[in-house]
Amino acid sequence: MTLTIEDGPTVNRVNVTKPDGAGVIVEAQNTAREAKLSDAPDMPSPPLSLGPLAEVVLDPGLTLYP
Repeated sequence: MTLTIEDGPTVNRVNVTKPDGAGVIVEAQNTAREAKLSDAPDMPSPPLSLGPLAEVVLDPGLTLYP
């Protein structure tokens, strides 16, 4: 999903449930601080779009701690 705060940052978020039941959320935003602070964007768009974020979270080599 893509969330855009009016006159503020944009957040691209991918939420996945892995086969083992683990939930993983990854996001990219176009602000250096937390997007929910509604700061002005630091760049035109988040550094990763939904496709590359999904590739990261679905990579079988991704491990979660612990």
